[in-house]
Amino acid sequence: MAVVEQWGKTHCIFNGSFLGGFKMDKYQSFVKVDRFSLAERTPLPRSNKPKYLSLELSFDKYNEFINQTLKKGIQLPLLEANFYDEGIITSDEEFYLRYSFLKAINELHFIDITFNLSDSTLPAYNAIMEKIGWKHNGETNLKMTIDRNPVSLERRDLRLESAQGKLLLPEEKLIWCTPAILYEIKEKVDERVLNDAIKLKEIVFDYYCRLNSLYYVEEFTDFDKIWLAYDFIKRHISFANEAVVVRDGREWRNNPNGINNWASEPLGTYLHKKGICEGQARLMQVLLNNQYMKCDTTTINGSHPLGSHAWSGTVVDDKLYQTCLTMSNPLKQLEKMGYIPDDDQIYPHIYQCSSLSNKELMDVQKHIKRLRK
Repeated sequence: MAVVEQWGKTHCIFNGSFLGGFKMDKYQSFVKVDRFSLAERTPLPRSNKPKYLSLELSFDKYNEFINQTLKKGIQLPLLEANFYDEGIITSDEEFYLRYSFLKAINELHFIDITFNLSDSTLPAYNAIMEKIGWKHNGETNLKMTIDRNPVSLERRDLRLESAQGKLLLPEEKLIWCTPAILYEIKEKVDERVLNDAIKLKEIVFDYYCRLNSLYYVEEFTDFDKIWLAYDFIKRHISFANEAVVVRDGREWRNNPNGINNWASEPLGTYLHKKGICEGQARLMQVLLNNQYMKCDTTTINGSHPLGSHAWSGTVVDDKLYQTCLTMSNPLKQLEKMGYIPDDDQIYPHIYQCSSLSNKELMDVQKHIKRLRK
């Protein structure tokens, strides 16, 4: 672990351990590279906004951007920018490259700027922006698009409290934050998402306490945890057949009486005991991918012969085990049943898919019974 600099706090870069034990970066093929475009855009009629430039830039093209524009003294008007830096920082040199990059673009003029980052670059950007006095808080959006080791407690310090701009993180990532951090970032996160995350933290803790009162949780295997989460959802959550109402870019389930509508997202699915495939899959991710269960679980979006679909995937022993909560059984070979992940889904591409036989599933259930207190 290399110490970068003392800035009131110690900022560190994790070298070999930053991959969580991986000998190679399996996610590297999904890091966006070779992107550099600068095009003039005309605002919509009657918007009263001047023309602006749309900039798309991946970090590997940073020097090209600097040399072709800034060093030549080209005057850039207002920019709408998308930056991609989803790699891994493994040295002080790579850290300082980001430092130089952010200092340079801090002097430009933006109407909107989005950083698409990784679990390695997000905390580095937050620390650097705090140090240099980032000028574009109101225009800045920060996303974490790649999370290489989502269940390691050591990886949860993303320096969100020092983030400059709006954090575009879902509830599933925010539940890892301490209550103190959630309080500190309340002005940087969508209010609805933050409130959902706070309530989901309580639900996750209650779920863990319930299991701990019934079983010797410390002896659970990952398969035990997956099966119990699946069983919990199947017993408590039914499929939501209510009509869909689209509002504010979200799909709401519409009760016949027109009141008490809810979105089939993790919290709404849990509280109303109803949810569509996405709501149930995301709820399973919440129940498993947290500081108590520590299962590397994600929601997979894709399709099925019946239409668009979402299901759950968990990495065990470097293999992906998939579970459908609405149409199939847990830990089965879903690809043979016509489940096709969308092209942008990372987990099904970098992990070999595996499954359990019926006998192995029965063995899991027997093992859980033996752990009953």
